[in-house]
Amino acid sequence: MNVVVSTHTVAMDAHIVKGRLEAEGIPATLEDDQYITMDWFLSSELGGVKVSVPEAFVDEAIEILELTDNDEYQISKLDSEALPEAVAADFIPEVPMRCPKCDSYKISKLEWMRNLSLIVLYFFQSPLAFSQRYYSCDDCGHVFRSDKGVFSSASRSIVFVLSLLLAMFMVFVLFFLAPTTAITSHDRTALT
Repeated sequence: MNVVVSTHTVAMDAHIVKGRLEAEGIPATLEDDQYITMDWFLSSELGGVKVSVPEAFVDEAIEILELTDNDEYQISKLDSEALPEAVAADFIPEVPMRCPKCDSYKISKLEWMRNLSLIVLYFFQSPLAFSQRYYSCDDCGHVFRSDKGVFSSASRSIVFVLSLLLAMFMVFVLFFLAPTTAITSHDRTALT
């Protein structure tokens, strides 16, 4: 039988605790997380999202949660030396991005495409999709795209054009079709 070891008002916090317990080898389950995710006002009525563990692991789970609350938690069973070679081979080391012009590691992400997309979304109520990210070198100022894009430039162009057409269609519908179909209060009095 499972015993509740912690409760949370937000489901995400409970998922983090569950992941921490599972990282230590303690099987954990969540109760009422789906209800509270859909309607978080139910959290107080349902008693929050509950993290449960089997009775045999209660003491160990409470000890880990207390260490976590006191900021003394160390991942003991997932030490890099303790990982078997088969598992360690699955981890891909992250290669830092470099500037293609000067080989500098000082890179910053440009946000103008995202900002343009948000402006189009705000004014036209239509999303403008960008899948390519642009970066700028802080040393030489070179602007470049990442080569890690999933989509080809042709598919990105098609999505961009379709997004613009959808935005233009929404403007057409909102400004040209909507006013002609609305019945004003003056029209209602004339109809009666």
